[in-house]
Amino acid sequence: PSVVRHKAMSNLSLGVVPPASDHLKSSYGEKVHKLCGYAEWQQRILVLTRQNLILAHLEGDEISDQIPLEEISLCSRLEVESTEHAFVVSTVEGGYNAGRQYTFSVETEEIMFSWINMISEQSAARILRIRKRSRKRAAQDKARQLLQSKNWQMTFGFVIAANFVVNIGQQCLPAYQKDVTTYSRIFNTFDIIFTSARTRHSVTIYCHPLPSPPLPSP
Repeated sequence: PSVVRHKAMSNLSLGVVPPASDHLKSSYGEKVHKLCGYAEWQQRILVLTRQNLILAHLEGDEISDQIPLEEISLCSRLEVESTEHAFVVSTVEGGYNAGRQYTFSVETEEIMFSWINMISEQSAARILRIRKRSRKRAAQDKARQLLQSKNWQMTFGFVIAANFVVNIGQQCLPAYQKDVTTYSRIFNTFDIIFTSARTRHSVTIYCHPLPSPPLPSP
């Protein structure tokens, strides 16, 4: 299915290269070649963003291919006979690029390691961001399940009703007995408990709002 998906996507426009403000690194001003067949190198434009490694042809700014950073399994130097300064970007099986490997060559060793380091760092950062969002969503889902459960609703309904009864009972005390009698102190204690329960409920809702919208497709 992933191979089919990639082939289908290759027949569709992937859009244009994002503006320079979104570029973490680009090969404009450099010469980067991509291995497109057996010993066939073709020049490409590489653009690294927070989400993707983007490939584009020299003519125009239309994207020809892209690699989601979270699906990069390895970016490392590659020794090939036809060039000294080559590196390979490997992708995970079952992902957007279906486990494909991309091989690039650049002009100098310094540029090569610059690309390797930058791609590796941004790939790791992207994976970490996605994991954090996944953990947050899991916590939100658990909180939602709790707040929507029958037991929680019954418990909180009982707290509201009990608080109402306690408030009525406190108002029924003679004015001169308030804040000095044992009954008044008991009522005040209940009031604090119920207020704390309501506050905890409100904080739970505030800290676990509706889940964030899903991540955009790469």
